[in-house]
Amino acid sequence: MASSQEPESARPYPPWAKDCITRDYLQQEWQQVPRTQQALFEHLCLFIFHSGLGWSLVLRKRQELANALDGFNQTRLARWGEPEIAAYLTGNQGIRNESKLRACLTNASIFDQTGLQLADLLSEALPEPIWVESIENPPKRLEATDELAKSLTEMGFVRLGPVTLCALAQATGYIRFRSG
Repeated sequence: MASSQEPESARPYPPWAKDCITRDYLQQEWQQVPRTQQALFEHLCLFIFHSGLGWSLVLRKRQELANALDGFNQTRLARWGEPEIAAYLTGNQGIRNESKLRACLTNASIFDQTGLQLADLLSEALPEPIWVESIENPPKRLEATDELAKSLTEMGFVRLGPVTLCALAQATGYIRFRSG
């Protein structure tokens, strides 16, 4: 009997979906991240920690990061001081990169102080989904994410460049794919 389901090997994948953990994320979460400040801020932090590392490593460390970073609660992170930073950096959980950690804390403080919402910023920059032809060749940046990155940098946000914001826009479905 013929199966109506496409074989797993025939399904197109983006280049970063190389193993079980990244493919599970792709199938269960990617393009479906809830557009709540909590979920978006978590993903923003994950993408900041992802810089220079494999997405698979970040996903494997995700729960450790959540445990070590107060569940990605931006209000709590905005209040972190040097003792919390030192404890994180000398601990054995997460990804111990001081620059990336401080970027997450700085961004948490700005969001907390200004009341800005990531969903609003993304929706303003990308009011309609941008459709891209192939999931196998996702864009690294787009004009809309370039402009958003520039605006956020001017507001004092750090490590939120066009590539990071394009990845966030893909993860949250602001950038959609015709194939895959």
